[in-house]
Amino acid sequence: MDEFEKIIPDPPRSGVPAEARQADASGAPSGRRDPAGPTIDDPNGPSGAETRIDGHHNPRASGPGPDAPTIDGGADPGTSPRALPVLPGYEILGELGRGGMGVVFKATHLRLHRLCALKMVRSGPLASSEALVRFLAEAESVARLRHPHIVTIHHIGEHDGLPFIELEYLTGGSLDERLDGTPLAPRHAAGLVATLADAVQAAHEAGVVHRDLKPANVLLDDHESPKVADFGVAKAIGSDSGLTATDSILGSPSYMAPEQAGGHSREVGPAADIYALGAILYELLTGRPPFRGATLLETLEQVKNAEPVPPSRLVPGLPRDLETIALTCLRKEPERRYHSAASLEADLRRFLAGEPIVARPVSSWERLVKWGRRRPAIAALLALLTMAIVAGFVGVSSQWLRAEWQKESLRRQNYIARVNLALSECLGNDVARALQLLDGCPVDLRGWEWAYVWRQCHLDLKTFREPGPAVNAVAFSPDGRQVACGSGHFYDKEPGVAGALVIRDATTGRVVFERDGLTGGVRSVAFSPDGRWIAASFGPHLAVWELATGRERFPPRTEPGERSALGLAFSPDGKRIVLGFGILGNFETPGYARLLDASNGEAVGGVLPGRECGVWSVAFSPDGRQVALTSKGLVEVWDVEEVETPRRIHSLPVHGGKLVYAVAFSPDGRRLASGGLDKTVQLWDRSTGAPVRSFHGHEGFVRALAFSPDGRRLASGAEDKVVKLWEVDSGRGLATFRGHAHFVLGVAFSPDGSRVASGGLDRLVKLWFATPSLDLTFDRHDGWVSIAISPEGQLAASTASFLPYKESWTVLWDRATGEPIRSFPAPTEAWPLAFSPDGRRLATGERSGMVTIWEIATGRRLLEFEAHDGGTPALAFSPDGRRLASAGYADRTVKIWDAQTGRLLFSPLAFEGQRADFTFFPGLAFSPDAEGRYLAATDSDSTVKVWDTRTGRLAYAPLEHRFPVHGVAFHSEGRLLVSTGGRVLEGRAEVTVWDPESGRKIADLLGHTDVVRAVAISPDGRRLATGSDDRTIKLWDTETFEEVFTLRGHTSGVISLSFSPDGRRLVSGSIDQTARIWDLDRPSLATLYRREAVSLVWPLFDRHRDTAAVLEALRSDPSLREPMRGMALDVAEGWPIGPDALPVGIRPDPAR
Repeated sequence: MDEFEKIIPDPPRSGVPAEARQADASGAPSGRRDPAGPTIDDPNGPSGAETRIDGHHNPRASGPGPDAPTIDGGADPGTSPRALPVLPGYEILGELGRGGMGVVFKATHLRLHRLCALKMVRSGPLASSEALVRFLAEAESVARLRHPHIVTIHHIGEHDGLPFIELEYLTGGSLDERLDGTPLAPRHAAGLVATLADAVQAAHEAGVVHRDLKPANVLLDDHESPKVADFGVAKAIGSDSGLTATDSILGSPSYMAPEQAGGHSREVGPAADIYALGAILYELLTGRPPFRGATLLETLEQVKNAEPVPPSRLVPGLPRDLETIALTCLRKEPERRYHSAASLEADLRRFLAGEPIVARPVSSWERLVKWGRRRPAIAALLALLTMAIVAGFVGVSSQWLRAEWQKESLRRQNYIARVNLALSECLGNDVARALQLLDGCPVDLRGWEWAYVWRQCHLDLKTFREPGPAVNAVAFSPDGRQVACGSGHFYDKEPGVAGALVIRDATTGRVVFERDGLTGGVRSVAFSPDGRWIAASFGPHLAVWELATGRERFPPRTEPGERSALGLAFSPDGKRIVLGFGILGNFETPGYARLLDASNGEAVGGVLPGRECGVWSVAFSPDGRQVALTSKGLVEVWDVEEVETPRRIHSLPVHGGKLVYAVAFSPDGRRLASGGLDKTVQLWDRSTGAPVRSFHGHEGFVRALAFSPDGRRLASGAEDKVVKLWEVDSGRGLATFRGHAHFVLGVAFSPDGSRVASGGLDRLVKLWFATPSLDLTFDRHDGWVSIAISPEGQLAASTASFLPYKESWTVLWDRATGEPIRSFPAPTEAWPLAFSPDGRRLATGERSGMVTIWEIATGRRLLEFEAHDGGTPALAFSPDGRRLASAGYADRTVKIWDAQTGRLLFSPLAFEGQRADFTFFPGLAFSPDAEGRYLAATDSDSTVKVWDTRTGRLAYAPLEHRFPVHGVAFHSEGRLLVSTGGRVLEGRAEVTVWDPESGRKIADLLGHTDVVRAVAISPDGRRLATGSDDRTIKLWDTETFEEVFTLRGHTSGVISLSFSPDGRRLVSGSIDQTARIWDLDRPSLATLYRREAVSLVWPLFDRHRDTAAVLEALRSDPSLREPMRGMALDVAEGWPIGPDALPVGIRPDPAR
C-alpha cells in the first residue's frame, strides 16, 4: 500500500498514554497518574468484555497477566530490557509506550526522512483475531476523518501477519501533562475546547463517536495547538460491530457520560463526546475534573447520580456564561446537552466574542426535581416530613408561597418591561442605555427576545476606541484596507488639548500609522488618490505624511492669524489640496478656503471667500474642475480650472440660512449633497444648481456626508447619534445604524461600497456593512409567502400561494445570503412545503392536489402522487421522516402516506366541518415524540382534532374554539398543544393553549388584534411565536403564557413561522410577498458580501434570462469594484438554471 493511500487523522488509545507523550525519545513511559483516578480501558482478552482497569489488576479479566509477551517476544516493561522490533522501511528509535494490546514506538520513515510514531499489535496470545480486528477498528474509525485538529494517520500496513499504523509524530506532549491543578485563564480554556469541539464535530459528521475524550487524549503540537487522539474505543454512529459487550464500560470515569457509566455502550452516541468536552472544560477552568472518587466505583456512582459543583464555587469570579456552557455539557440527560459539538463550539465562540450564549443555567427548582428523581426514597421521606411540617403551618406557608409567586411574577414582568424598554431605547438611538437595561436582566430569564435586542445594539462590524476627546473625521484608504481617523476637541481649539491621527487595518484593527500631539486637534483627514500620502488639518496647520516611511512631505503649513484649518480634500489627480478655514466658536467671522500645491503646501491662486461660521467642509468635483464650500446658509461652487482666477458658479441657499456642516459630490459629478443645522440632507443638480430632493429623518444636526462609489447610496451622520443610509434616486431611507453613544461627526464609504465608517464624540470609530438590514428579507415571490427552514439550519425554502392560473415556484436558498440553490416548478399554484427531519427531502403541495417529494441534493423528483381532490394546503413529516401527512382543501380529509413509497397508510381521516371556504386553511402537526404518535389538524368547524397515527382514530375529543382555527403546534415536550385562529375582517384573534388529553384549556393568550395564522415553538420550549394579520409576530413565555416581545417589519399579515433547530433564527412568511429571517447571530463580512452580490444578480437574471448575458453585464458595469465584481460573477456562474425551467430569478408572472 502506498504511504499516502490512506491519509487520515489518527489517535492513540487510552491504554497507551505515552503515545500522547511522544516527545520522550528515551521511550520511558510517563508516570503521571490521571488526576481523575483509574481509567477503564480496552479489553485484554478474547472475550471482548472490557474488564481491565489501568493501575488495578482484575483477577476476572480474561486476558493475559503481566507477563504477556511483547511484539518481539520480550518481557513486559520494567522486568528486563527488550530488543526493538525491526520493520522494513522504518528505523525504530525507541519505545514511547504500551497499552492493553498495542505498543507505540518512535521511528523514522527511511525513504521520506520523517519522524513518526508506529503503533503495533503485540504478538502472542493478544494477537487473536478479535484483537487484530479491534486494533484495525481504530484506523478504520479515523480513516474517514480529515481535520487539522485530529492526529493524522500517514500509513496503514502489515508485517509478518500483524498490522501496524504510522501516525503523525507530535512533540508537544499531551494536555494531561500540562495540567497541574492550576486553572487556565477562562478565555484560553474556552478557545481550546472550542477547537476540540470543531474536531469532534468533524468526527461526528463522518459517523464516528470517540467515547474516550480526556486530557490524556489531547495532544499538542509545536505551536501548542491541540489535536484529538486515541480513537481506540471509537465506534461508528448507529453500528454494532459485536466487539463490545452490551454492558461493558468504555472510557475514563471522570470524563465518562452517565450513559457510559451505566455500561450501556449501545446507547452511547455523540452526546457522550459532548459530555466529555464539558468535563475537559470543567477541569481547565477549575483545575480538577467534575467527579473524582476515592475508588473507581465511587467515581462511577458520582458520574451517574451526583451533580457537579458549580465551577464558580471553586474559582470565584469565573464568567457566568462559561460556567453555564460547561454545566450544560455535563447534564445527565443526553437530550438536554448541546445537540451537537458544533452548537457547543458556536456558544464558546459567542462567549469569546462577547455575544450572548444560547445555553441557560438550570434553575433551583429543576435541580431539586432532578435530585428527587435520583434519590426517590429519600425524596419521598423528606416529602412526608415536609408535609407533616407544612400541615402545622398551612397558613404561614400559604402566605409565603403566595408571596414567592408574586415575587417571581414581578421579577418576570420587570424582565419583560426591561427588554421592551431596551428595544425602545435602541430604536431611539440611545444604545448605551439599552445595553444597561439588558445587562440588568436576570440571566435565567433571558430568552430569544433578549438576544435579538442585544444584536440590534451591536449592528457594527468593528469598533475601535481612539485617543482624544472626539473622533472628528474618518477616511478609507483607496484600496479599502485601512481606515484613518482624526481626533481632537469638538467645540473649541483649546491649546492644551492635542489631537491625533491614527490609521488602522480595517480588518484587524491593528494600528499601522500614528501621529499624536497635533495641537488644536485634528479636524479633517484625507488619503491621496494613489494611497501614498495622508493629509490632516489640525489647529491652523496642514501636514502631509508618506505612509510607507512616515516622513513629512513638507514642513507643516501654518495659516497666519487665529483661524483654524477645517475641511480638506485632495483633487482627483492628487496634485492639489483644498483647505477650508474658520474660527472655532465664532459664528460671525467669515471663513475662506485656499487651493494648495499638494507637493509643498504652497498656496496656488487666490483665496476662495466664504461666509460666516467658517468653511467646515470642502469637496472637489470628480473631474477636478470645481470645488464646493460650506458656510452659513450657503453651499458655494467654484470653477477652479483656472486657479489664478477662480470663478463662483453657484451660491445655493440651503438649510433655512443655518450653518452647513457637510458637502459631497456624487461620483458621476451630476449631483451635490449638503447637510447642516436644519437636520436635513439636500440633493442638488450640479449643472443647474436646482434642488433635486430632500432627505428627512435625522433628529439632530447633520455633520457628515459620503456617497457610495456607485452613487446609488448616500450616508449621513448626525448629532442624533446615528448613521443613515439613503437611496439617492428615490430619497428612501435604507438603513439606520445605531451604536454611537454621542454625536456622529464623520462618515466615509469604503472604495468597494460595502462598508461605511463613522466616528463620533464618543471617541469611537465604527465600521458598518452598507446593507439595509442584517436581517435577511427575501422578496422574489408574488403572492402569499410560506417559508420553512431546513433541519440543519443552513437552507430555507419558500413558495407563494394565491397565484391563480400562474406557474408557481418553490425556491430553495441559502438562509444566510439569500443565494438560490435550486428551484422546483409546479404546474399549478404551490401551497405548502415541509423539510424531512434528515434535511434530505422537501415535500411540496399544489392547488391541483398533487404532492411531490424532492431530493434536495440533486433537485430530482423522488415521488409524485395525487393526494387530494383539489388543493393541498398543509403538509407535515413525522419526526422519524417515515410518514408524510397531508390535508385536503376540497375533499376535507387528512391522509398519512409512506414517505418512501407514497403508499396511503390509512383510510382518509375525515374532517367533520362542512364549510370549504376562504377561511379554511388547515394546519397539521405531529407530536414531537420519536414516532410521531399523534397528529393534530385544524378543521373549519372551529375545532382541532388529534388522531392516533397507529390506529387512524381520534385520540381525544375535538378541541372546540370560538372562531375558525388556522394554526396548530405541539409543545416540544408534547404535553401541550397550541392553536391559533380568529375571524377574518372582524379583528377577532384567538391563541389557545390546551391539554389535549383532558381537553382542558390551559390559557388564552391575548394581544393580537387580528386573525392569527401561524404558530411555532422554539426548540428549547421556552418561547411560543405567533404571526397575525395585524402584521406582527409576538413571542410568549411558555411557562407563564405572558406576552414577552413583538417583532415588527412585515407590512401585511404573517402566515408562516418556523424556528431553526438551534433556536437562533425565526423565519416568517407574509402576505406582503416577502420572507424574513430574524437572526440572533451577526453575519460575517464574507456572508454580507455574498448577500450584496446576490442582490445585484437577481435583477439581472430577471432582465436577461441568460447566464452569459448576466456575466457580460457584470463585467461591463463601471460602478462595480473588486471584490464585489468577483463575488457577483461567482454568484452568477452558479445560478441554478435548468434546461426545462426558467431561472429562479424570474417571478412567476410573465408580464414582469
